[in-house]
Amino acid sequence: MLESLCDLAFHLNPLGAELVPSQATWPGLQRRPDKESGAVSKTEGCAPQPAQCTASVVDAASSPGPGTKRSFKLEVNHALSGEVVCTLEADILWTVADVKKRIYDVTGIPAHEQRLTAVLDGGQSALVDTDVVSKSLNHRSKLGDVPIEMSLLRLDPLWANALREVSEDGKMLALHCEEFRQDRDIVLAAVRSQARALKYAAADLQCDTEFVLEAIQANPEAFKYAPDELRCNTQFTMAAVQRCGAVLKHVGINFKHDRAVVTAAIRSNHAALRYAAEELRADRDLVLAAVMDDTLLSPASEQESGKIEQVGQALKYVANSLCHDREFVLKLVERWGQSLKYAADELRGDASFVWEAVQCNATSLKFAADGLWMDRNFVLAAVRKQGSVLKYASEALQRDAEVVLSAIQSDPLAIKYASEDLRRGTSFSGCCRIRSVLPA
Repeated sequence: MLESLCDLAFHLNPLGAELVPSQATWPGLQRRPDKESGAVSKTEGCAPQPAQCTASVVDAASSPGPGTKRSFKLEVNHALSGEVVCTLEADILWTVADVKKRIYDVTGIPAHEQRLTAVLDGGQSALVDTDVVSKSLNHRSKLGDVPIEMSLLRLDPLWANALREVSEDGKMLALHCEEFRQDRDIVLAAVRSQARALKYAAADLQCDTEFVLEAIQANPEAFKYAPDELRCNTQFTMAAVQRCGAVLKHVGINFKHDRAVVTAAIRSNHAALRYAAEELRADRDLVLAAVMDDTLLSPASEQESGKIEQVGQALKYVANSLCHDREFVLKLVERWGQSLKYAADELRGDASFVWEAVQCNATSLKFAADGLWMDRNFVLAAVRKQGSVLKYASEALQRDAEVVLSAIQSDPLAIKYASEDLRRGTSFSGCCRIRSVLPA
């Protein structure tokens, strides 16, 4: 964010360019060499307009009590002169986009020519239109009564209009001048909108390996429009899939058969397995190595749903032979109980196999075939082994006194998974105490 913010400073209205703040004013910002000579040229007929303002936000409702107005005061000042441009009464739910609209109403500066930033966590950070301004307020309120300072960068109108056009339709890049087609920010915005826009970038950007990788990261489909010499290069393709595994969809067929490339893609994005060659999707060692890579997925509790979901994305696309592979499924179940969900139906309905799975990871019972987690004898045996399995039993069995009693004899905490009527029942509680399962 900081780097792109620095870039934006070099696209200010040229008639106000002398008002660009010094590096001392912008902690952490460094001028990028490729932008030093990339400022938009002056255009005739541009009226002088304020290039930069600083907005001070004073918290008036960080902890609104009953009847208190949920608003805060926003003061917009010129950065250097300190002159007040306007004062806004902002709602606590306002987003940055709402603030831009109000600034436009007062100053006439179009929203797409505005870039708002704030000092957060010790550095200057760009604010996204969807950011809720009050979140920044709450952040700063922890530091005391120091007001938040928001800075407004006024972009050069030509540059801002070009950025808006290509963001809406990437093909519009082809109609812009060479200077804009050499602009990294404009080209990236165009590629995000439409991958084909990479073809319209200036030649020097298309030959810039790092930039092309950045464009591919913004839109994986852009790989198709990279220069042939890059798309055929193993090192480049490897770098691309490492940044974005979904790129595997767009690589040449030879790379879909390349074990190293496919492994790198799966580690980046587990769902990329769907684009691998059939023989690699059936390769047990490859899939296990990719989804169980400790550098990406630490041993997770079942609460870490994001990591579990990543594994699930890979298992959706493994070859059918692996879904029937008992050893493969058990290895995954041991770490992620939900893996049983992707096993073949015959395994999910196999009592002996599911029993092995439950012993490895109790949560796997939830994903057994319906007939098993509703099977009283099976669940009774399971809860005697591990009481917490009661959590995944059917509601009918959670109301079964003998099943619940067996579960809490194994693990007293399993009582929380019993049906409410059992937990509240005086006779059942008395039975538990008589058997010394629960404290008196």
